[in-house]
Amino acid sequence: DGHAYAYRAFHAIRELSSPTGAPTNAIYGFIKMLAKLQMQLEPSHAVVVWDGGLSSERTAEHPDYKAQRPPMPDSLGDQIDQIGEYLSAAGVTTCCRDGVEADDWIASFASHGAERMHVVIASSDKDFMQLVSPRIGLVNPNDKSEKIWAAADVFAKAGVMPEQVVDWLSLVGDAVDNIPGVPGVGPKTATDLLSRFGSVAGIYSRIEEV
Repeated sequence: DGHAYAYRAFHAIRELSSPTGAPTNAIYGFIKMLAKLQMQLEPSHAVVVWDGGLSSERTAEHPDYKAQRPPMPDSLGDQIDQIGEYLSAAGVTTCCRDGVEADDWIASFASHGAERMHVVIASSDKDFMQLVSPRIGLVNPNDKSEKIWAAADVFAKAGVMPEQVVDWLSLVGDAVDNIPGVPGVGPKTATDLLSRFGSVAGIYSRIEEV
């Protein structure tokens, strides 16, 4: 998840610049984190996916989608271009397409790749919990254990299984993406409801019991 790691590096290392005074904190941090991931996972294939802008379908459906997010700092935008140059020189495949969000492309890569090999997604985006399976793992940089998440780790985090994550997020909403949830339903209530009824469809089918 290219932008996620670039932002993480940018905010983790506050002061770092080249001899000319150009900021290099995101470049340095990103390269260090990528090298650590490669050493940990020893992948046969790797791809860094960048956001190409918001999905027009989502913004049409929900105009406030991600509308609260501040613009990217100029000093980070300049460094992302240079990170791309580094990845090209290092022989690491990168992907970016206008109007295609990175998480959609990553999900597609992971789903198709899992048909032939084990796949690991590296991102802190909680949406990816829904993809965790025996052939798709998740490395969350916020998890200091640095382990590859399996279904049990998703359950420990959210209280639901990966196949219930979409329903769980539908109930609680997502403040990061500016998506509202069901009024009065927080993470614990959503977990309790799904534990009892299985899914949002199951809740509606027995709504008189809620």
